[in-house]
Amino acid sequence: MNSYDPYAHAAELGVAIRHLPIDPLGLFMAQYNTVVVQSGLSREQDRFVLAHQLAHIEMDDPLEDDADDDEGEQREIRANNIAAMRLIPYPELVEAWKRHGEDAASMADALGVPVEVLNARLRLLRLQSESQSTEGGI
Repeated sequence: MNSYDPYAHAAELGVAIRHLPIDPLGLFMAQYNTVVVQSGLSREQDRFVLAHQLAHIEMDDPLEDDADDDEGEQREIRANNIAAMRLIPYPELVEAWKRHGEDAASMADALGVPVEVLNARLRLLRLQSESQSTEGGI
């Protein structure tokens, strides 16, 4: 597991964390400067949800529940990508790939993230690689 600790990051930002039986998985209550994470999540899910919410806070995303519109969906994708990059730094991803090959479940377990987050990180790297290739990069 990498050195990024979303709990330490929240403390650095002065953001409190609460675990409550809520739906959605997480939300930011600006008036209390608190991220609420759904109780009962696995450690991996909990870390991702918190990292995702911290990304929203740092991007100054509006708090309105507008995830149905295109702009809201783009904010969700951006927060997912930031959380995935923080939780799975490239060097650790490469090391996990060397040790576990294409076994996504083993890789995710070694990295301390849900498989969906690993898959998102891999998609992001593929898109970055394709973008660099078309721009005369790699």
